[in-house]
Amino acid sequence: MTEQEAIKALTYLKTACTNKSDTVKALDTAIKALIEIKKYREVGTLEECRENKDKQEPKKVTDLHVDAFTCPSCGYEDTTLDYKQVPKYCRNCGQALYD
Repeated sequence: MTEQEAIKALTYLKTACTNKSDTVKALDTAIKALIEIKKYREVGTLEECRENKDKQEPKKVTDLHVDAFTCPSCGYEDTTLDYKQVPKYCRNCGQALYD
């Protein structure tokens, strides 16, 4: 069952309750928690966020030649240099770069 399916099921159970008891409060809390978890999963895991933050810090390219360079993070060899200018980001992994 996905978070969205659980939210729908809990919302249905909440409307089916005849009295405003602790059960309804518990269902409200569970629905809010699932909605928040769903939002966090859309952003990504903590590890993914840390990895992306690290990629924003520019790294010096390796093996810089007239027509090619190698990304220091993923090892991708880019042979599409225009006018000997290193792009701002690796085309393969998104690492910020400088020469």
